[in-house]
Amino acid sequence: MSRDFYAPLDNSNASTRIGFLWQLYPFWGINAVARFEGGFTPRASNTINQIDDSGNGFSFDGTNIRKLELIIDTGRIGTFSFGQGSMATDSIAEIDLSQTKVTAYSAVSQSAGGQFLRLSDGSFSPLVIGDAFKNYDGDNVTGYNSDGSRNLRVRYDTPDYRGLKVSFAVGRDVLDEGDDDYADVAVRYDGRFRNLRLSAGLGYSRKATEEVTSGSVSAVHHATGANVTFALGHSTSSGKNGYLKLGLIRSWIPAGDTAISIDVYYGSDIVGPGSKSRSVGLAVSQQLDRYNVEIFGLLRNYSYDDLAFDYRNSVAFFTGIRWQF
Repeated sequence: MSRDFYAPLDNSNASTRIGFLWQLYPFWGINAVARFEGGFTPRASNTINQIDDSGNGFSFDGTNIRKLELIIDTGRIGTFSFGQGSMATDSIAEIDLSQTKVTAYSAVSQSAGGQFLRLSDGSFSPLVIGDAFKNYDGDNVTGYNSDGSRNLRVRYDTPDYRGLKVSFAVGRDVLDEGDDDYADVAVRYDGRFRNLRLSAGLGYSRKATEEVTSGSVSAVHHATGANVTFALGHSTSSGKNGYLKLGLIRSWIPAGDTAISIDVYYGSDIVGPGSKSRSVGLAVSQQLDRYNVEIFGLLRNYSYDDLAFDYRNSVAFFTGIRWQF
């Protein structure tokens, strides 16, 4: 058995971000906002591994730009967005009301995605966990990429109708070397029924010859804190996955909510035909409302098999603190 310890790390489930909003003066009932947002993940939890634990460092280049856009909200007609930002399907497979999303959600590889899988004899395989565990969130089908489905694009969102909204986008990846064209469409719903909140989304994206269909649904019962989350994804070129989480949110201490959850992940044909990916995770999150602080912990097991080799299971323990301001 081999053990590795890494600290400090940046949590790839919720990376460090900085941004600016400029509210333009309304005219003719139209509101406009200019927005910039950059993301930093030095020593990212999903990229460090047994060979290289240096991570991404503190350098900043074009790939760190998450959003650089102009958003025009026309009210009754809908919202138009121009520039670098979220495609219509960004986070469509990651809707999650469990309050443990800071460390456990459908992208199960974010906590240890850069770690090499070991063969049965203990040697390193050429695969890292992120190669075998993907959640097909829009066109972002790489399990160790935490930066979502964002491109230089034009996007349109319909007005909200009783919690229902439809989004369309076309764009191009100009920050990476791929320079690929994308198009996608998504439908989202968010509603409340007495003590129940329900959020759901379904999306379709296309990049070159690859088509991805994915979605998620999450519900929480506010009176008891019981919640459930489910996600599915499928790519025409790289397999499919399913994800289920059961959770509980309670106010056991005055400091803030305590959330716990257990989840299971299943993936097939992700690396190649006949490959199978499995994961089980136990997560906890404690809110400290007075300080805007969240303390989290995760214990996760990864299991992978294919037709060529036998692999050992991997276990990750991940804990940290998030401060929001």
